[in-house]
Amino acid sequence: MLTNPYINSADTLCISHTISNAGERIILPILAEFTTPWLELVGGRDPHAGAKALWKSMVSPQVVPGYSKVRWWSKAEIWFVKAENFSQLRPFVRLLQDRDIGDATTVKMATILRDHALTLQLELAAMLDVRCLVSTTYDLEGDRLEVLLVFRRIEELRALGRSLGANADGVLPNVDSVLRANAKLEKGLEIEKVFPGHGTFTASVIDWETCESTLYPGKQRTAFRVRYPADGAEEDFEEEELRPKIITRNMPERKRLADALAEAFTYLETRITGTCDAIYDCSVMYETCRLVQAFDPCFAAAHVTLQWIDDLTKVKPLGALVDFQKLKAQLPIYLQRAASFVVNYASVEDFSTSVLKWWRDNSDDQISEWSEAARIVFAIAPNSASCERVFSLLKLMFGDQQLSSLADYVQAALMLRYNERAVG
Repeated sequence: MLTNPYINSADTLCISHTISNAGERIILPILAEFTTPWLELVGGRDPHAGAKALWKSMVSPQVVPGYSKVRWWSKAEIWFVKAENFSQLRPFVRLLQDRDIGDATTVKMATILRDHALTLQLELAAMLDVRCLVSTTYDLEGDRLEVLLVFRRIEELRALGRSLGANADGVLPNVDSVLRANAKLEKGLEIEKVFPGHGTFTASVIDWETCESTLYPGKQRTAFRVRYPADGAEEDFEEEELRPKIITRNMPERKRLADALAEAFTYLETRITGTCDAIYDCSVMYETCRLVQAFDPCFAAAHVTLQWIDDLTKVKPLGALVDFQKLKAQLPIYLQRAASFVVNYASVEDFSTSVLKWWRDNSDDQISEWSEAARIVFAIAPNSASCERVFSLLKLMFGDQQLSSLADYVQAALMLRYNERAVG
């Protein structure tokens, strides 16, 4: 908090930590139960060397991430690897038992895999479906132009949260895939099929019989007969044709998982709308992030107006240091130059490089006030990652043996290391 000694500073909260705190609100009981022995034996701070090496060999060439108690997303990264290699979990635990590794810890994991394998698989699949929580955390924790991307990225998360709250179709593709693969093919099972030019129609399984396969000529396969209640028409499907069409949105397990995941987004919503304790209120910061998109030339060309400039007065550093009448006078030239600018929003690195280059190429007297305002905005940090990185580097580089180091030496060494510049 710099607002007391520096009266024109912007008061921001770390958006990456906010998203991480949101992720911690996801409670998946079987996954949590399985994670405790896993971290003790395989993926925690002090794992069994044999168990860790075995798991690495079984998922190679995929990288096995480390674990940190203070970083929720490090736990999520471990879950992603397990989800993508779920078929290896049982063989892995059996090998641990064969090699007498883990004792009671291994027994605990084996028991969960025996009694709750499908639930564990579904909960891991659910985490894959909200992987964007982790990727967004990474995207917004650097020291580039994240401040221009916060609003766009968070709006994408909010849209996902609304879809989860509504248990919408397509919002949980990995969960749906597991549910369909494990659904019992029985009478009454509901499916949907798209008929081009006519729409989507539901049907239900009414019977099955063994007959000549249309997918595998010369083989006898089970064909499942479905009936469309809309017109009474019937159609036969083999299993490979039927499963992708199974309706999952009405399944209780899907609704449970959607509700559990939605908790993270509900928490995020309270933070950015200010419907939380004042100390956690991100609403002013979020409005700042919405408004400063004006300094993204691609966004500005389509959205920035004179009214937008008036609203920019809410951004404290700009309101105190920028001449808004000059901004308005220079707006037509800014928009004219920005009209042809395109940028890659998917990559924070590409976005930052492109936007900074545009401002370097266009910082002249004709839009001088916009250039000055851009410098102010680009100094606003929407996260604490950069300063935390400095503290980590200082701890790593200067221990007890370097207590007498001169300040200029510390500063130069830190700058070189932080910017990954080689000496010589």
